[in-house]
Amino acid sequence: MGVCILIAGVDEAGRGPCVGPMVIAVSCIEKNDEEKLAEIGVKDSKMLSEKERERQIIEILKVVREFSFVKIDAAEIDELRDRKSLNEVEAMRIGGLLNGLKTK
Repeated sequence: MGVCILIAGVDEAGRGPCVGPMVIAVSCIEKNDEEKLAEIGVKDSKMLSEKERERQIIEILKVVREFSFVKIDAAEIDELRDRKSLNEVEAMRIGGLLNGLKTK
């Protein structure tokens, strides 16, 4: 049996607003499936229409091996910011998401 190489991608949304949550997500694909994402037309979601994003998510979920996300509300960010920078808060949560993946 061959070795399966995995690629994990992480992104966040809502880092800039002073109110509201920040959401961080991780998804994992097999290296062999990387070309499938290009065929779907995956790119920065801000460059896609809402209709295209809705079309792509159906196809992306067929390729993704595993995904997870965390939502950090504004009050929690404020509480954490008393001790850590926003970069540190984000890095901690990304680390938690990556460590929580079933696929290693």
